[in-house]
Amino acid sequence: MSQPFIFISTFRLKQGKLEAFKEMCQGLVEFVGSNEPRVIAFNLYASADGTEVSNVQVHPDADSMVSHMQLLREHISGAGSEESAIDVTTSNQIYGAPSDAVLEMIEGFDPGVPLPIKPVPLAGFTRSAAGEAQSAPG
Repeated sequence: MSQPFIFISTFRLKQGKLEAFKEMCQGLVEFVGSNEPRVIAFNLYASADGTEVSNVQVHPDADSMVSHMQLLREHISGAGSEESAIDVTTSNQIYGAPSDAVLEMIEGFDPGVPLPIKPVPLAGFTRSAAGEAQSAPG
């Protein structure tokens, strides 16, 4: 089995915009869940003070990430608009081997944003049904 392609994007929110961002995220998560069956995981996490958010995506491969970015092009390109809750993207990270298409799209959306890449998997596993796992009776 091949290793998953993981993308993590971190951005700072505009002051007082956490609640508006939460509302936008609900619709985005539903959209991704309904329209992108290959995405293994799509989660957003906020810092304790609500000023920073990271989006953690797990894809089966880099092609899935390209499809995701193509589908969400309007949402992603509007992320830095005046009306957006997002102030600035502070970093992007890739775990797994990116394709040229992935790198070009990320650079197009977030020019100049740091992009550390760790393309070589060393060890690990992915449970595709982790949410369905039951605890053993104790």
